[in-house]
Amino acid sequence: MKPLRTTLCVVFLTAALGSVAVASAATEPATLNDAQNTGSMHHDGHDGPGGPGGGMHRILDQLDLTAEQTAAVTAIFTKAKPQMQAVHQSGRASREQLETMPPTDPGYAGLVASAKANAVEQIQLMSDLWVRVYAKLTPDQRARIPGIVATQRAEWDSHRVGHDQPPPSR
Repeated sequence: MKPLRTTLCVVFLTAALGSVAVASAATEPATLNDAQNTGSMHHDGHDGPGGPGGGMHRILDQLDLTAEQTAAVTAIFTKAKPQMQAVHQSGRASREQLETMPPTDPGYAGLVASAKANAVEQIQLMSDLWVRVYAKLTPDQRARIPGIVATQRAEWDSHRVGHDQPPPSR
């Protein structure tokens, strides 16, 4: 069971590091939501905090990007989208196989190694994406990111608190 735990930890670490990468990272307001509404960006809203690009989009939406910045960031996301989708699909396939393959199967260790490599690739892709996006921001916008991340985490934590409570006893 330990290899499965390791794999699951790597998967969750991937999501967490995506959020951390975002955390480490103004004149004419234009948001990524504007770009998304025109169909030029993909963001389905199901990413959750730290999901593939979701946290990044929510942060950028609050930075009052100029039209030029929005166009540049949209181009970055558009270019990265096929590779991110491929890595995401590969990771999903590995997780689904790990859920059903017994650890005693001779191919189990290879599948765990594949899932780990996929997680590393996903972390690297998200990091590279954030570096390219971060380079398009002004110093003022960069300085605002930690506060935005802290606010989002506080909101997420307060939302989660209500869901972590056990049901009332009858």
